[in-house]
Parts: sequence; structure tokens; C-alpha cells
Amino acid sequence: MININLRDALAEEQRARGAKIAMTTRVLTLTMDEFYEDLVQHGTTASKADAIAVLKNIGTTLARVCGRGEAVNIDGLGCFAPRAHGVKERDGTWSKPLTAEITWTPSIELNKAFQANVSFEEREPIVRRPHITQVTDAVTRTTNSQLTAGGMIELKGFNCKMHLLMSDERVFLIPAEGGDPIPVTLYLQNSPKRIICQMPDGLQAGDSYRLEVRARSFRCKTLRSSDFQTIFTIA
Repeated sequence: MININLRDALAEEQRARGAKIAMTTRVLTLTMDEFYEDLVQHGTTASKADAIAVLKNIGTTLARVCGRGEAVNIDGLGCFAPRAHGVKERDGTWSKPLTAEITWTPSIELNKAFQANVSFEEREPIVRRPHITQVTDAVTRTTNSQLTAGGMIELKGFNCKMHLLMSDERVFLIPAEGGDPIPVTLYLQNSPKRIICQMPDGLQAGDSYRLEVRARSFRCKTLRSSDFQTIFTIA
């Protein structure tokens, strides 16, 4: 079963008529042991140790043969071939370094067998948004309760990394009683799971705020916000 979700088409003509494109969601990866168990169900007589050894040796042999510049056709699997990439300028320098990779072209038989077994299930797209789990104030050494004007905080969570060249991607203080969000501008660390930043000066003691991370996921144009409802009081 292949799980798919439908997203807005990229081509303008397709978007104009409301077309969607199918995209594969995350694929589960079998371990070598799990792959062998599936292999056994289809009639192999090799022991587990022998089967795993052969599979590993195939990879080692392919690396050696393709490294010599030769392609390999394996019945039932397809063709494994080396391919070089790089850009050499007129002055002899490589502006894009010369590299190589092994490419694989599935056999017609494998593709037919795959098509005969495949089925699809549509799933709702997974929305990747920033998520805050814990905020520690360095001045009061409290967690999820207080903030200090001009003080440093450590924010933990996931999907929190921001593109700080974009002015709308920041940590924001959201007034609990309403009002304009206040952006945080000074950051010492900006990573997916940890942000260290300085609270703005001028926050009034006793005022209350929520903290909100606004960021875009990798290759995503949509700005998404965290949903951390804890109320912080300015110490």
C-alpha cells in the first residue's frame, strides 16, 4: 500500500483548473531481518545468514564493478551503471566538482511485477509546523512561567528553525490581553530543536505574553506558527 496525499499543482494552467498532484508520503524502511522474513515467505531455501551475506556481497560487488566503469544487468532487478557529473570551465578548473554515482534502471519484469502488486491510499497531508515544548528563562531559571526583559531564554521544540533573513520568521511575544505581536531580534542559536534568544528591552513587569515561533518548512512557501498556549509573566 502506497500512501499518497494531494497537493496543489505547480503549473499555472493546472492550478487554474483546481488540479492536484499526487505525492508519496513517508515510506517505511525495512531492516535486513524484516526483508529476509518477507523473502522466506516467497520460497527461498537459503538460510538467513546466507541470504544476508549474499545481499551484502551484491552491494560490494556492484561498487567494485561500477567503479571500473562497467554496467551490470541483473535478471529480475535491472541495470546498475556508473554515471559521472561535473562542470569543467575553459581554464581547466572544475566549477562543479567531478563526482560519480551508481544509477539503477529497473527491469521491465520488475516494473510489471510491481504494478501488479501496488495499491494506493489517499491520506491527509502532514502539516509541518513549529512546535514549542519548553521555554526556560536564564535570569529567573524558571521553566514555562516567567520571562525577563532583556534576558536570555532557551526554547526547545521541533521544526523551529527560522530563516532570519525573512522579517516575518521570528519568535514573537503575543500580548495575552491583545495587541500587536513583538518580534524578538537577537538570536544566539537558531536550530530545529533549540533556539536561544534575547527578550526585548522595555517589557513591563507583570505583563503577560504567549510565545510563538513563525517559520517556513524546507521548500515550503507557507508561513506556519506554533500553538504554545502557555502564558508567561514578565518578572
